[in-house]
Amino acid sequence: MIVNNPESLINCTYPGIDSTLPPAPDYFLRRMILAPRNIDVRDLNERILNKMAGESKQYISADQIM
Repeated sequence: MIVNNPESLINCTYPGIDSTLPPAPDYFLRRMILAPRNIDVRDLNERILNKMAGESKQYISADQIM
């Protein structure tokens, strides 16, 4: 697949992601975008999450036992 911009890539990989209904539980199972750098992944994740309907939630975790 050849696309010219991130929006086209997102729309081809995740069709209907901007629907008002939440995606089915298995929607992401066989869909993925691989990127070489974390900054690219962060940018794509933010764009995809902004397209999805609903309120976002942030969950914080610890990387070590306290």
